[in-house]
Amino acid sequence: MSLRSLECDHSLGDVMFHLKPGMALSIPQGVPHHAKVTGWEPCRMIIAYSAVDRQTIGE
Repeated sequence: MSLRSLECDHSLGDVMFHLKPGMALSIPQGVPHHAKVTGWEPCRMIIAYSAVDRQTIGE
């Protein structure tokens, strides 16, 4: 995941990252994660998956 605009807080397992534009985060398979926008506008990010048959676990 690469953040393109604005900022967000992103949890990765038990660790919290504050991401700013241009920063990237690699999320290992099976690790719980969650992004939360820290401003009033939507943030824009590029997300790339390692496989086309990605399955969502949880919501």
